[in-house]
Amino acid sequence: RSRARVNGGIGQLARIVPGGSEERSLAAIVSRAAQYIQYLEENEARMTELMTLERLLRDDEIERLKAQLKYY
Repeated sequence: RSRARVNGGIGQLARIVPGGSEERSLAAIVSRAAQYIQYLEENEARMTELMTLERLLRDDEIERLKAQLKYY
């Protein structure tokens, strides 16, 4: 029963992880899963940084436009 759950979980990983369904060994699937998780974490960090920069630029532009409106 426990082995079936583990195998089911490994099968799920293999389906979710890009290229995982091509792998046959447990070690290869787990390795691909770890690489994919690392990729997702790095991508999330880059996206968070980008969103922060965009927000700062937008806020600066809003303040600049508000200052311009004071002179009209």
